[in-house]
Amino acid sequence: MLPSRSSYLKPVVYGLCFLVLTGCAGILGGESVPTRYYVLSEVPRTDQPPAAASESIIAVVEITMSDYLDTRNFVTRPTENTVDLAQFDQWGAPFRPHVSRTLKNNIANLVPSERVLLSPLSIPVRVDYEIRTDVQRFEQDPTGNVVLEARWGLIDLNNRTAVALHTTSISKPVVVDEPADGDDRSSIARKKYQAIAEAMSAALGDMSREISAVIRSDVAVTR
Repeated sequence: MLPSRSSYLKPVVYGLCFLVLTGCAGILGGESVPTRYYVLSEVPRTDQPPAAASESIIAVVEITMSDYLDTRNFVTRPTENTVDLAQFDQWGAPFRPHVSRTLKNNIANLVPSERVLLSPLSIPVRVDYEIRTDVQRFEQDPTGNVVLEARWGLIDLNNRTAVALHTTSISKPVVVDEPADGDDRSSIARKKYQAIAEAMSAALGDMSREISAVIRSDVAVTR
């Protein structure tokens, strides 16, 4: 019996796979590159004395954002018309829910109020106000700064009216620590993306302060 065609092809396929794998190992120095993970930091709780409990409940609705931002990989924009996704630097949680929860915690720390919740709610309560936010840009731009551009509104659900509608545009510098003696490429990359995460946290903190100021002036958070 003559050998089948597939029996001739198997050694060729196995050989090609071996070459690809050994080539990748050579490029990476024979070692796999570990993924580095980051999180956004929250603003500290306000040092103002806690106010009396409020009857109003405020829900921070999970934000919407541009599709290209909704990824666990860090997004940077080297030019106005191109974006890069970091291969080994990622957020420690899905990005859009992570931003939503950080925004909610920031507002709860700044109002201050224990009645600031994240929607969808896990408990059945009647919500009086909603914060709705749509993020258009939230990345390092071609100048090297972090840019946060968003539209947000404070909605009175009882009266079905918009208490406030705002457009936010914030730019924060990215300050990267100088490489130390002996730093390898992994350490240098970690310092870069850590600095980007810090600048993004600062930008989100500034927007949280804008929203909290409107809540303080337009919502009866105290009795």
